[in-house]
This record gives sequence, C-alpha cells and structure tokens, in this order.
Amino acid sequence: GDRQALKEALGQIGDGSVDVSRRIELIETIGRLGFDDAAPRLLEVFRAEKDPGLRTATLGALQAFDDPAIAKAVLTELPKLDAPTREAAEALLS
Repeated sequence: GDRQALKEALGQIGDGSVDVSRRIELIETIGRLGFDDAAPRLLEVFRAEKDPGLRTATLGALQAFDDPAIAKAVLTELPKLDAPTREAAEALLS
C-alpha cells in the first residue's frame, strides 16, 4: 500500500543510480503527501546531495513538515548553498 510505496520512494531519492529528474519527481510527491516519517530521509538527501535541483526540491518538500531539526539543518548548510538553493532555503526558514 502507501507505506510500501513510500519506503521504496525514500530509498530511491538518495540513490545516485536513479535518474535525477525521477528523484526530483519522487521528492516533490513525498512533500505533497507529507508523511511525517519522510522528513529525516529528506534531510539526509539534502545534506548529502550536491545537485542544486535535488537540494532545491528537497527544501520544497521539507516545507510540508513542522520539525525544528529541519531549520537547524538548513541553517547549518546555508553558507554552502548556491544562490537559487539559498533562496529556497530562505523561503523554507521564513
């Protein structure tokens, strides 16, 4: 059911062998669905990935979650972000 699909999607979003556009699509879907247990995995992907599109999508998805750990993680990464990703991070934090 939904939980199995979520588990598979959470595995794929951090898998470098999966096409970036597919991973972004999955990240956006996870954000729309807002499963609480997805936030830690989204944060892992945000921290680990260097692709700006993936990072920006992850920040967008994280807006669906109310978790203080998200703001802390984003603030830690903020100085390292490129301009478009930083804008997404600032939107998340505001």
